[in-house]
Amino acid sequence: MTRETIIRGALMFLVALAPTFVVLATTPAMADEDKDTVVRKALIERTDTFCKAVLPAWFATKGGFEDARLKFVVTDCYLGHARLALLGVESGLALEDTGLGELPAVLIQKETGMSLDIYRSLAGRTVRTGPPGK
Repeated sequence: MTRETIIRGALMFLVALAPTFVVLATTPAMADEDKDTVVRKALIERTDTFCKAVLPAWFATKGGFEDARLKFVVTDCYLGHARLALLGVESGLALEDTGLGELPAVLIQKETGMSLDIYRSLAGRTVRTGPPGK
């Protein structure tokens, strides 16, 4: 065997091993991306679960925000959306100008399109500002 044959064989062997090294080098990176995707998906599902419990708890309460269950689900929903915002996940709920007490009204607007804004006039209604008959 000549030196050139040995070098050529070694090069062919290295070229054949190159795809193996590429696969081994990218597998941990792909595994990290998969883990991130799984974590994001779990956080979105968890937040949705908490937020779906807000409106039934809000309708069922007689004491408003004094009810501990309502406080817990509103806080969990709010914090879930805050976590998603920190991770850069668009949740469809802007909480920058929303307080905890306003969250049920924001959720009902998101779900039904009905606005509970007290400063917005009711459609089709006329507000009477003087005495009746004038």
